Amino acid sequence: NLFPSADFATLLLDIANKETYWGVGKKIAIVLNHKNFSTLHAHAFVNITTYVNLTAFSLRMNQIAVVEANAFISPSLLFSSLLELDLSFNQIEIITKDAFIGLPKLRSLYLSMNQLKY
Repeated sequence: NLFPSADFATLLLDIANKETYWGVGKKIAIVLNHKNFSTLHAHAFVNITTYVNLTAFSLRMNQIAVVEANAFISPSLLFSSLLELDLSFNQIEIITKDAFIGLPKLRSLYLSMNQLKY
C-alpha cells in the first residue's frame, strides 16, 4: 500500500537528497517508480505541509490496483501546479470518481499498460 500520510510526507521531505527528485529551472519532478505501492488511498498526501512547485509525478511500474477518490488532495497544494502524472505499467483496475480532484492544471495522464476496462 501507499505509505500512510505521515510516512509519505516524511519520504517526500527527504527526497530532495535522493535520485528520485530532480528539478530543471522551475520544474520539479518526483519519481517513485518500482516502490511496490498497491493503492493510492484517499487523502494519501494530506499531511504534507511543504509546498514545492511540483510539475511531474511518476508512479510507474508499481503494483497500484486502485486509485481512490481524493487521492491527490493536499492542503499544501502540492499538486496545484502538476502538469504530468504517470501511472503507467501498474495493475490499475479501478479509478474511482473524483480520483483526480486536486489536479487543476493536469495536462498529461499516462495510464497505459494497466488492467482498465471500458
